[in-house]
Amino acid sequence: ATARPYPKHSSLVEEFLKVVQSSPDAMAVHAGDVQLSYAELDARSWQLAEMLQRPPAWQPGCHIALMLEKDERALIVMLAILKSHGIYLPLAANTPLERVGDVLAAGTVPLLFAENEHMPTMSQLDVVLLDTDALLAEIASGAATPVQTHDHILRYRNAVEQGAAEAGPALAYLMFTSGSTGTPKGTLIEQCAVLRLVCNTDYHQVRARERVLLTGSLAFDAATFEIWSALLNG
Repeated sequence: ATARPYPKHSSLVEEFLKVVQSSPDAMAVHAGDVQLSYAELDARSWQLAEMLQRPPAWQPGCHIALMLEKDERALIVMLAILKSHGIYLPLAANTPLERVGDVLAAGTVPLLFAENEHMPTMSQLDVVLLDTDALLAEIASGAATPVQTHDHILRYRNAVEQGAAEAGPALAYLMFTSGSTGTPKGTLIEQCAVLRLVCNTDYHQVRARERVLLTGSLAFDAATFEIWSALLNG
């Protein structure tokens, strides 16, 4: 069989930016009463990426967890983590606290995006908590410092080029399973693997304007196809 070409030397952010450039006004996400265009999703995730790099706990390549419902916030956060050169670790919104603690310890996670209502409970964890709702409300209200998207893209690309010679393949996310013993076991997924999954596939190629329903938990691998096949194919 002939292998189908895909952008294996690109990144999730670069492929997303291609859609932003070609279809800025197309709808990127529809969650309840919220609809965001590609331009809006791009702008908000760049702003959050800049805010994300302020805590001392942040470092390029660090693992950053998100424990959110399946809505627009999760997509903004995932993109922001990747744009800040981090690796996202998705957790289901209803994950028990003990399990969260075990995963954070096993994954060496310094930062966790949580929902406002869960902040008091999560405060006992050994991690820097980020109030997702407060941060995104600041961005949506216009109170956050505006960002120059062009400058951010240039800085992102320069950092990628500088890091490529020092590190291996770019990583997208860290996924945990319970394993047969119940102990969390993490697997790092490369960005090129996600691109192979959703770009120019031979099983179902998502087309522009086609809608994809996010059916499973963010903590399951199936969400990878449902999220990125829609975002990267317009």
